Amino acid sequence: MAESVKKRSEIEEQDTWKLEDMIESPEKFEELMDGVEERIQEYEAYREKLGNSAEYLKNYLTYDESVDETLSLLSAYAMQKRDQDTSVSENQALVSRVRSLAVKAMAASSFADPEILSIPDEKMAGFLASPELAHYKKQLERLLAKKAHRLSEK
Repeated sequence: MAESVKKRSEIEEQDTWKLEDMIESPEKFEELMDGVEERIQEYEAYREKLGNSAEYLKNYLTYDESVDETLSLLSAYAMQKRDQDTSVSENQALVSRVRSLAVKAMAASSFADPEILSIPDEKMAGFLASPELAHYKKQLERLLAKKAHRLSEK
């Protein structure tokens, strides 16, 4: 006869995930969520300025990367928290909240790829040669490879 599935409360702690190694408390989770919510508004400051200089583009890419890293951490935590006990609706709601926040971030940053692709080729070549963008060179080259296949804004 098959053994029934144990409830979370019946499992030895040593056999469970230690989510506090990822995010130390529910309060810290909320703090990170609030921080991302506030930071999403900062995307607008970069609009129509990404072609100003390699340094400015680097600042944007660094900012975007840090928002993405925090969202990835929040997402991993929320999904593992949900998977600990799928009968707890509050844990299911965490995943929905993180996904909603990620959609807001994607919407707020949606201007960036078209704007980067609109930087004149010669200027972009200079940007790519600059040491400021060395960390992002491959990312930018992958984006630029799609340039011929993108529709214009018209």
